[in-house]
Amino acid sequence: MANIFEDPKKASRKAQLFEAGIHALENDGWQVEKIPGFGKGSVRKITKGSQERDRINQDDAGSMDCVSEE
Repeated sequence: MANIFEDPKKASRKAQLFEAGIHALENDGWQVEKIPGFGKGSVRKITKGSQERDRINQDDAGSMDCVSEE
């Protein structure tokens, strides 16, 4: 995996893409919030109706097995 922090433009782009992802989720009706005490800034809890997911960084994005429907 490339170290994006070697280039300030790439690090800035990562932050922009992360914010765009949060905005897209919110526009789709998801509530996005940080998980207190988790330790990684890229981890968010997303909730839509009775669906709740822990959304992790892009490296773990393919595994959305942590869905709980109440």
